Parts: sequence; C-alpha cells; structure tokens
Amino acid sequence: MKRVLCFGDSNTFGYNPHNGSRYAKDIRWPCVLSNCLGTHFEVIEQGLNGRCVLDSLSAFKKIINEYDPLDIVIIFLGVNDVLFTPDKPISKIISGIDSMCQSLSESSSKSKSPCPTIILMAPIQINCECVKEQGLWLESEKLLRLSPAIKELAKISKCHFFDPSIKIKSSKIDGIHLEPEEQIKLGKQMASFIKEQL
Repeated sequence: MKRVLCFGDSNTFGYNPHNGSRYAKDIRWPCVLSNCLGTHFEVIEQGLNGRCVLDSLSAFKKIINEYDPLDIVIIFLGVNDVLFTPDKPISKIISGIDSMCQSLSESSSKSKSPCPTIILMAPIQINCECVKEQGLWLESEKLLRLSPAIKELAKISKCHFFDPSIKIKSSKIDGIHLEPEEQIKLGKQMASFIKEQL
C-alpha cells in the first residue's frame, strides 16, 4: 500500500467558509483523493487552519517521521504567509518550502527508506477584492508571484508541480476557501494527476 501525505492549511483541513465548520469526509479533497485512488493507497490528512510555511517546519518534520515511510507528499501552503506575514518576502516563503523538501530527503536517509515523490501545489484562484472586503490586507502582486516561484522551486528541486488555479476557484464568501464542489473537484483532479504523472 502506498502512503500519501497531504500537508496544508485550512483548505486541506476542509474549512467551510459559510459557518466555520469542517466539511464532511465525502467533501474534503484529501478524502475524495483517497476514494479516487482506491484501496491500494492510504491518504493521510494533515491540514491545519491558519498554517503558514514559516512556522511549520518543526511540525512537518514530526509528522513525516511519524508516518515514515511515505510514498507521496503533497505540500499545499503559502497563501497564509502572504496574508499574515506581509513583511516576509516571497523568497522567505519559498525557502521554507524548500526546507520541507530537504527534510524529507534527510528523514529518508536516516530511516533508509526511499525519498517520497513530492508534489508542490500552487494556490487556488484567490478573490483579492473579496478578501479585502473581509478586512484582511492582501498584496495582490505578491500573491501573483507566489505560484511561479513555487513552480520554479519544483523545477530546481526535481519535484512535481500541480496548479489548481486553472480550474479551482475560491468561494465568494471570503475569497480564500473552497465551496464543496470545488473541494471535490480538487480531490478528483489531484487523483488524475497522480495516476497520470506518477
């Protein structure tokens, strides 16, 4: 059985923008991914509301050690760093993601298990105007630079890059989170990506 770790923020947790609850398992994208991949895969959900790249490295290391060996690791982070740490440049965010990738290699070396395939996921389509209406400050230009920077890191690090923004849009409620149908769509798209690319 192959083990897939989904490490992300509130959209991986399954945050419901309508009432702040958590979506049911049949809606959350990691669970949809699991159902689509079938019984030969174990999908591990590790989403946390408000998670940022820059304060998650120690938690990431703990989680990958706990679930070692892993076959696929999906990292879906970055938006909260733009939202909540506006003083941090894109380079710092990318450096944090790169450190996560390196920690996977280090962990595999220690456990003498193969290094997992890494998928770096770009942000979904964020509705910047809607975000600002919620009273949150968002640097639109900085957010636009995030996806190309993650793509470049994936290329340099020889990771896979997945861009959900082509078809996945954020909710009109807060401009950041996903409606149920978009969660389901994301899970199905990631399953197709894994089946086709890996």
